[in-house]
Amino acid sequence: MTRTRAEAAVRVNVAKPLKTPATRVDVLGAAPNRRVIHPAMDTDTESRDQHMMARVRTTMQKRAEGEKGFTLIELLVVIIIIGILAAIAIPAFLNQRTRGWVAQVESDLKNAAIAAETYAVGNNGSYADLTLPLLEANGYNRTESVTMNAPAATATEFTLTAEHADLDGTWTYTSEDGVISDGSGTP
Repeated sequence: MTRTRAEAAVRVNVAKPLKTPATRVDVLGAAPNRRVIHPAMDTDTESRDQHMMARVRTTMQKRAEGEKGFTLIELLVVIIIIGILAAIAIPAFLNQRTRGWVAQVESDLKNAAIAAETYAVGNNGSYADLTLPLLEANGYNRTESVTMNAPAATATEFTLTAEHADLDGTWTYTSEDGVISDGSGTP
């Protein structure tokens, strides 16, 4: 339990028995060789508590007058640190968001390619007549912001293209090499 200096002084005076006659004097003008009793010590508990609160309040007011807040230099240092952290974090966040959008497009293209392969298995290995509704019927699940264009298909191969609403560019998947060639990827 932490105590204020005033509480500690009162506790010390209460705990020690009086060996010399006590004189009620002002605390600041204590007489030498005399035991000083706090002026509120010989009154009832309520007035002693009021006096203690008044001393604590006075001490807090003195402390508040001495330190009114942060200095201008301290505030400027904090603002500069926040600015540096923002300069690092914001571009990193924007880059992660763009990479997430690109990943959505690539995922949709891979999903559509698997659906096209599933369609071909049920169509004697032919991709002919492949359409978006047929891709969806064979397991393609579209992502909300990704637009899949109608596939260009022949009997032996197909090409899928997709775009993202928040990005410029078109991504292309060809069954010939199984590689996704990406768009510009710029927002």
